[in-house]
Amino acid sequence: MSKTFYELTDDDDGAGGVGAWIPTEHFTDLILDGVVCYGQLSGVITAINYDLAAGEGNSVNVPYVSPRTHSCASSTGGHCLSATSTTFGDYPIKIYPWGDYDLVENWATFKAHGPTMAKIMNEMSKRMAMCRDAAIWTTLIGVTPNVTVTSDCSSTVETYSSSSCCLYTYALYNDIIEVQKHMQGDAYDPDYVILHPEVAKFLYWRDGAGYPLAGMPGLKFDGDGQITSISGMKVIESCNASKPTDSRGVGAWHTMAVVIDSKRAIGEAWGKRPTFNEFYDAKCDRTELVLWTYWGQHELDPNAIGWVNNP
Repeated sequence: MSKTFYELTDDDDGAGGVGAWIPTEHFTDLILDGVVCYGQLSGVITAINYDLAAGEGNSVNVPYVSPRTHSCASSTGGHCLSATSTTFGDYPIKIYPWGDYDLVENWATFKAHGPTMAKIMNEMSKRMAMCRDAAIWTTLIGVTPNVTVTSDCSSTVETYSSSSCCLYTYALYNDIIEVQKHMQGDAYDPDYVILHPEVAKFLYWRDGAGYPLAGMPGLKFDGDGQITSISGMKVIESCNASKPTDSRGVGAWHTMAVVIDSKRAIGEAWGKRPTFNEFYDAKCDRTELVLWTYWGQHELDPNAIGWVNNP
Protein backbone atom coordinates (compact mmCIF):
# COMPACT_ATOMS: atom_id res chain seq x y z
CA MET A 1 0.00 0.00 0.00
CA SER A 2 1.50 3.32 -1.01
CA LYS A 3 2.09 6.07 1.52
CA THR A 4 -0.01 9.20 1.53
CA PHE A 5 1.56 12.57 0.77
CA TYR A 6 1.41 13.47 4.47
CA GLU A 7 3.29 10.32 5.39
CA LEU A 8 5.99 10.99 2.79
CA THR A 9 6.62 14.45 4.26
CA ASP A 10 6.42 13.33 7.87
CA ASP A 11 8.27 15.85 10.07
CA ASP A 12 8.62 13.29 12.82
CA ASP A 13 12.13 12.76 14.17
CA GLY A 14 11.57 9.01 14.23
CA ALA A 15 13.28 6.37 12.14
CA GLY A 16 13.15 7.35 8.49
CA GLY A 17 11.34 10.60 9.18
CA VAL A 18 12.25 13.63 7.10
CA GLY A 19 12.50 15.56 10.35
CA ALA A 20 15.83 13.87 11.03
CA TRP A 21 17.30 16.02 8.24
CA ILE A 22 15.83 19.31 9.44
CA PRO A 23 18.33 21.52 11.34
CA THR A 24 17.10 22.68 14.71
CA GLU A 25 18.34 26.22 13.96
CA HIS A 26 19.08 28.31 10.90
CA PHE A 27 21.85 30.89 10.49
CA THR A 28 22.18 33.65 7.95
CA ASP A 29 25.43 34.47 6.18
CA LEU A 30 25.33 37.89 7.85
CA ILE A 31 27.15 38.03 11.19
CA LEU A 32 26.50 41.17 13.23
CA ASP A 33 29.70 42.54 14.72
CA GLY A 34 29.81 44.20 18.11
CA VAL A 35 28.94 47.89 18.09
CA VAL A 36 32.13 49.73 19.08
CA CYS A 37 33.29 53.31 18.49
CA TYR A 38 36.91 53.23 17.36
CA GLY A 39 39.47 54.41 14.81
CA GLN A 40 38.56 58.13 14.92
CA LEU A 41 41.36 59.58 17.06
CA SER A 42 44.33 57.21 17.32
CA GLY A 43 46.40 57.47 14.16
CA VAL A 44 44.23 60.34 12.90
CA ILE A 45 44.73 63.43 15.06
CA THR A 46 48.13 62.62 16.60
CA ALA A 47 51.18 64.64 15.67
CA ILE A 48 53.44 61.58 15.66
CA ASN A 49 52.87 57.83 15.35
CA TYR A 50 56.27 56.53 16.39
CA ASP A 51 57.50 52.92 16.45
CA LEU A 52 60.01 52.13 19.22
CA ALA A 53 62.38 49.20 18.75
CA ALA A 54 62.82 46.54 21.46
CA GLY A 55 65.68 47.11 23.87
CA GLU A 56 65.30 50.91 23.92
CA GLY A 57 63.19 51.31 27.05
CA ASN A 58 59.56 52.37 27.08
CA SER A 59 59.81 56.15 26.73
CA VAL A 60 59.75 58.15 23.51
CA ASN A 61 60.83 61.76 23.88
CA VAL A 62 59.63 64.41 21.44
CA PRO A 63 62.17 67.26 21.44
CA TYR A 64 61.06 70.87 21.28
CA VAL A 65 62.73 74.25 21.03
CA SER A 66 61.29 77.49 22.39
CA PRO A 67 60.42 80.41 20.10
CA ARG A 68 62.76 83.37 20.12
CA THR A 69 61.84 86.19 22.51
CA HIS A 70 64.47 88.72 21.47
CA SER A 71 63.32 92.30 21.15
CA CYS A 72 62.00 93.30 17.76
CA ALA A 73 63.45 96.81 18.17
CA SER A 74 66.14 97.80 15.74
CA SER A 75 69.69 98.42 16.94
CA THR A 76 71.48 101.70 16.28
CA GLY A 77 75.03 101.67 15.05
CA GLY A 78 77.83 101.12 17.54
CA HIS A 79 75.74 99.04 19.96
CA CYS A 80 76.13 95.36 20.79
CA LEU A 81 73.16 92.98 20.76
CA SER A 82 71.97 91.46 24.02
CA ALA A 83 71.97 87.68 24.14
CA THR A 84 68.62 85.92 24.52
CA SER A 85 68.63 82.24 25.45
CA THR A 86 66.82 79.46 23.62
CA THR A 87 65.21 76.72 25.68
CA PHE A 88 65.49 73.09 24.59
CA GLY A 89 63.38 70.34 26.11
CA ASP A 90 61.31 67.28 25.37
CA TYR A 91 57.81 65.89 25.86
CA PRO A 92 57.86 62.23 27.02
CA ILE A 93 55.46 59.56 25.77
CA LYS A 94 55.41 56.43 27.93
CA ILE A 95 54.60 53.07 26.34
CA TYR A 96 52.72 50.43 28.37
CA PRO A 97 51.50 46.89 27.66
CA TRP A 98 47.82 46.56 26.73
CA GLY A 99 46.13 43.20 26.25
CA ASP A 100 43.02 41.06 25.97
CA TYR A 101 42.41 37.36 26.65
CA ASP A 102 39.73 34.79 25.91
CA LEU A 103 39.47 31.06 26.68
CA VAL A 104 37.56 29.07 24.06
CA GLU A 105 36.33 25.49 24.39
CA ASN A 106 37.22 23.61 21.20
CA TRP A 107 34.19 21.32 21.46
CA ALA A 108 32.00 24.41 21.35
CA THR A 109 33.78 25.85 18.30
CA PHE A 110 33.49 22.46 16.56
CA LYS A 111 29.72 22.51 16.95
CA ALA A 112 29.28 26.23 16.34
CA HIS A 113 28.29 27.75 13.03
CA GLY A 114 30.66 30.25 11.44
CA PRO A 115 34.24 31.52 11.94
CA THR A 116 34.04 31.92 15.71
CA MET A 117 37.77 32.38 16.40
CA ALA A 118 38.15 34.97 13.65
CA LYS A 119 35.20 36.92 15.04
CA ILE A 120 36.63 36.87 18.56
CA MET A 121 39.94 38.25 17.27
CA ASN A 122 38.08 40.91 15.29
CA GLU A 123 36.22 42.05 18.41
CA MET A 124 39.45 42.08 20.42
CA SER A 125 41.07 44.34 17.82
CA LYS A 126 38.11 46.72 17.82
CA ARG A 127 38.06 46.88 21.61
CA MET A 128 41.75 47.75 21.73
CA ALA A 129 41.26 50.48 19.11
CA MET A 130 38.37 51.87 21.15
CA CYS A 131 40.58 51.92 24.26
CA ARG A 132 43.22 53.94 22.38
CA ASP A 133 40.64 56.52 21.27
CA ALA A 134 39.20 56.73 24.79
CA ALA A 135 42.68 57.26 26.27
CA ILE A 136 43.40 60.08 23.82
CA TRP A 137 40.11 61.82 24.64
CA THR A 138 40.82 61.51 28.38
CA THR A 139 44.18 63.19 27.81
CA LEU A 140 42.65 65.99 25.73
CA ILE A 141 40.22 66.91 28.54
CA GLY A 142 42.80 66.39 31.29
CA VAL A 143 45.32 69.09 30.36
CA THR A 144 45.43 72.78 31.19
CA PRO A 145 44.31 74.06 27.79
CA ASN A 146 45.27 77.18 25.90
CA VAL A 147 41.76 78.58 26.29
CA THR A 148 38.46 77.57 27.87
CA VAL A 149 35.21 79.09 26.62
CA THR A 150 32.19 78.49 28.82
CA SER A 151 29.00 78.55 26.80
CA ASP A 152 26.20 81.00 27.50
CA CYS A 153 23.70 78.17 27.38
CA SER A 154 23.70 74.55 28.50
CA SER A 155 23.78 71.99 25.70
CA THR A 156 21.31 69.88 27.68
CA VAL A 157 18.54 72.29 26.62
CA GLU A 158 16.55 70.03 24.30
CA THR A 159 14.89 72.81 22.32
CA TYR A 160 15.50 75.22 19.49
CA SER A 161 12.88 77.67 20.64
CA SER A 162 14.02 81.29 20.78
CA SER A 163 12.17 81.58 24.08
CA SER A 164 14.81 79.44 25.82
CA CYS A 165 17.87 81.01 27.47
CA CYS A 166 19.53 81.05 24.07
CA LEU A 167 19.59 79.13 20.83
CA TYR A 168 22.32 76.58 21.53
CA THR A 169 22.87 75.93 17.83
CA TYR A 170 24.31 79.42 17.47
CA ALA A 171 25.97 79.40 20.89
CA LEU A 172 27.89 76.19 20.17
CA TYR A 173 29.06 77.40 16.78
CA ASN A 174 30.16 80.76 18.14
CA ASP A 175 31.96 79.16 21.10
CA ILE A 176 33.95 76.90 18.76
CA ILE A 177 34.89 79.89 16.60
CA GLU A 178 35.94 81.83 19.70
CA VAL A 179 38.31 79.04 20.71
CA GLN A 180 39.68 78.77 17.17
CA LYS A 181 40.36 82.49 16.88
CA HIS A 182 41.94 82.68 20.32
CA MET A 183 44.35 79.89 19.39
CA GLN A 184 45.09 81.49 16.02
CA GLY A 185 45.85 84.69 17.90
CA ASP A 186 48.53 82.72 19.76
CA ALA A 187 50.00 81.61 16.38
CA TYR A 188 48.54 78.09 16.51
CA ASP A 189 46.78 76.46 13.58
CA PRO A 190 43.72 74.59 14.91
CA ASP A 191 42.53 72.06 12.35
CA TYR A 192 40.23 69.61 14.21
CA VAL A 193 37.06 69.90 16.30
CA ILE A 194 36.14 66.80 18.33
CA LEU A 195 32.72 66.42 19.91
CA HIS A 196 30.13 63.80 20.77
CA PRO A 197 27.30 63.25 18.25
CA GLU A 198 24.81 64.26 20.95
CA VAL A 199 26.59 67.60 21.15
CA ALA A 200 26.94 67.95 17.38
CA LYS A 201 23.19 67.40 16.94
CA PHE A 202 22.53 71.06 17.77
CA LEU A 203 24.34 72.01 14.57
CA TYR A 204 22.00 69.76 12.54
CA TRP A 205 18.68 71.11 13.80
CA ARG A 206 16.24 72.63 11.30
CA ASP A 207 13.40 75.02 11.78
CA GLY A 208 9.75 74.33 11.03
CA ALA A 209 10.24 75.10 7.34
CA GLY A 210 13.11 72.61 7.08
CA TYR A 211 15.93 75.14 6.89
CA PRO A 212 19.11 74.50 8.90
CA LEU A 213 19.28 76.62 12.01
CA ALA A 214 23.06 76.51 11.74
CA GLY A 215 23.05 78.34 8.44
CA MET A 216 26.45 79.92 9.06
CA PRO A 217 28.79 80.14 6.05
CA GLY A 218 31.58 78.50 8.06
CA LEU A 219 29.61 75.27 8.58
CA LYS A 220 30.04 72.74 5.75
CA PHE A 221 28.02 69.58 5.05
CA ASP A 222 28.73 66.69 2.70
CA GLY A 223 26.27 65.22 0.21
CA ASP A 224 24.74 63.02 2.90
CA GLY A 225 24.06 65.98 5.16
CA GLN A 226 26.87 65.23 7.62
CA ILE A 227 29.03 68.04 9.00
CA THR A 228 32.53 67.95 7.55
CA SER A 229 34.06 71.19 8.78
CA ILE A 230 33.54 74.24 10.96
CA SER A 231 35.38 77.35 9.81
CA GLY A 232 37.87 75.20 7.93
CA MET A 233 38.48 72.76 10.81
CA LYS A 234 37.67 69.08 10.26
CA VAL A 235 34.91 67.74 12.48
CA ILE A 236 35.14 64.37 14.26
CA GLU A 237 31.96 63.17 15.95
CA SER A 238 33.28 60.57 18.37
CA CYS A 239 31.15 58.58 20.80
CA ASN A 240 34.24 58.41 23.01
CA ALA A 241 33.87 62.16 23.58
CA SER A 242 31.76 63.63 26.39
CA LYS A 243 27.98 63.53 26.16
CA PRO A 244 26.02 66.64 27.15
CA THR A 245 25.08 64.92 30.42
CA ASP A 246 28.57 63.67 31.31
CA SER A 247 30.16 65.23 34.38
CA ARG A 248 33.84 65.69 35.00
CA GLY A 249 35.54 66.63 38.26
CA VAL A 250 33.98 69.08 40.70
CA GLY A 251 31.27 71.39 39.45
CA ALA A 252 28.57 71.26 36.81
CA TRP A 253 30.65 71.96 33.72
CA HIS A 254 31.48 69.42 31.04
CA THR A 255 33.92 69.58 28.14
CA MET A 256 31.58 69.59 25.15
CA ALA A 257 34.04 70.23 22.31
CA VAL A 258 37.81 70.14 21.95
CA VAL A 259 39.65 72.19 19.33
CA ILE A 260 43.22 71.15 18.56
CA ASP A 261 46.21 71.94 16.41
CA SER A 262 46.90 68.31 15.49
CA LYS A 263 50.49 69.08 14.46
CA ARG A 264 51.35 69.83 18.09
CA ALA A 265 48.61 68.70 20.49
CA ILE A 266 49.18 65.01 21.19
CA GLY A 267 51.44 62.14 20.17
CA GLU A 268 51.34 58.37 20.31
CA ALA A 269 54.02 55.71 20.15
CA TRP A 270 54.17 51.95 19.64
CA GLY A 271 56.49 49.32 21.03
CA LYS A 272 54.53 46.49 19.41
CA ARG A 273 51.53 46.57 17.13
CA PRO A 274 48.59 44.31 18.16
CA THR A 275 49.70 40.68 18.00
CA PHE A 276 47.60 37.52 18.49
CA ASN A 277 48.77 34.22 19.93
CA GLU A 278 46.87 30.94 20.24
CA PHE A 279 47.81 28.34 22.85
CA TYR A 280 46.21 24.89 22.77
CA ASP A 281 45.57 23.24 26.14
CA ALA A 282 45.46 19.59 25.11
CA LYS A 283 44.38 18.10 28.44
CA CYS A 284 41.32 20.37 28.53
CA ASP A 285 40.78 20.61 24.75
CA ARG A 286 40.56 24.38 24.77
CA THR A 287 42.40 27.31 23.22
CA GLU A 288 43.73 30.44 24.85
CA LEU A 289 43.44 33.43 22.56
CA VAL A 290 45.66 36.31 23.66
CA LEU A 291 46.25 39.80 22.27
CA TRP A 292 49.17 41.99 23.36
CA THR A 293 50.22 45.42 22.20
CA TYR A 294 52.65 48.03 23.56
CA TRP A 295 51.32 51.55 23.13
CA GLY A 296 51.24 54.96 24.75
CA GLN A 297 50.08 58.54 24.20
CA HIS A 298 50.59 61.89 25.85
CA GLU A 299 49.89 65.55 25.28
CA LEU A 300 52.77 67.41 23.66
CA ASP A 301 51.89 71.09 23.67
CA PRO A 302 48.81 71.84 25.85
CA ASN A 303 48.58 75.28 24.27
CA ALA A 304 47.58 73.49 21.06
CA ILE A 305 44.35 72.40 22.80
CA GLY A 306 41.22 74.48 23.50
CA TRP A 307 37.90 73.65 25.16
CA VAL A 308 34.23 74.54 24.92
CA ASN A 309 32.50 73.81 28.25
CA ASN A 310 28.95 73.67 29.45
CA PRO A 311 28.11 76.28 32.10
